Amino acid sequence: MATVLDIEQSAELLELDPPFDKRAVQLARRRQAKIWHPDLAPPGRQIEHERHLKAINEAADQLEELAENSRGGRVTANAIKVSARAAREARAEQGRKAWEAEQRRREAEGGTDANDPFASQVPDHSVVHRYARCLSYPEWGVGTVSGIYFTGEGDDVQQWARVRFQAGVRTVPAGSLQFVDFSKPDEGADRVERFMTAARHAMAEGQYAL
Repeated sequence: MATVLDIEQSAELLELDPPFDKRAVQLARRRQAKIWHPDLAPPGRQIEHERHLKAINEAADQLEELAENSRGGRVTANAIKVSARAAREARAEQGRKAWEAEQRRREAEGGTDANDPFASQVPDHSVVHRYARCLSYPEWGVGTVSGIYFTGEGDDVQQWARVRFQAGVRTVPAGSLQFVDFSKPDEGADRVERFMTAARHAMAEGQYAL
């Protein structure tokens, strides 16, 4: 099945609200590139920043081309809505085919499940973690996770999240999230690391008063 461009996900990666034109996409790309530059990543998270920045650049390339070819040079909210619906339908179809292929594989293997007491078990419920910090930007505080999304295909699938912080909604690599358990106190080392990361950002921006 041909890949269906999900304009909605691309716009969310760039934190763009419709309508927008090519210039707006370019500015959003620069803004996100500054935030997610690997040089600003905390220790051990450079690769995560690189992958997230790659996804942002790919989304920006798609949206710039789309804006150029759109009527009036602008991508509208309706275009995003139509694209999102088509992408959801395509993902549902891909999921159905993958499930059917897995069922055929199990039937062809025959008898394997009988010796595997856990093969047919599925979770009775799912636990949704709601509150989280972004370890790359602890100064944003604790936010509410509104969704986890995926971009890319095959071995290059990347996972990211939309999180509502007090300063606004941010798009972050899912691997940078630290879910918050309010029933337990933070480790002192974690607090120190968050402070040092936030301090490096403030100094890089010349905000020494912070």
